Amino acid sequence: MSRPWLHLASNSTSRAGNCYGNAAMESFWSTFTSDNGLDETIPASRRHDELATFVPIETFYNLTKRHISLGYLSPVVFDENHQSSL
Repeated sequence: MSRPWLHLASNSTSRAGNCYGNAAMESFWSTFTSDNGLDETIPASRRHDELATFVPIETFYNLTKRHISLGYLSPVVFDENHQSSL
């Protein structure tokens, strides 16, 4: 599989011994790309790439996926609860 964008990738800038440097983002990106087929296909254009990234985040991650840092609530429910408490 040809990946012409690969030359744009850079190594992690974490220092040696810092096992938490990029782990959260790498875990998210690995799950996100495999769940949405982005690891198997190359989008036809930048716009297709933007939509392939935007739609799953806005329709799944931000609406339904519960996050441990938000007390196991989805971001939408967390925001609703926060707004009602103000």
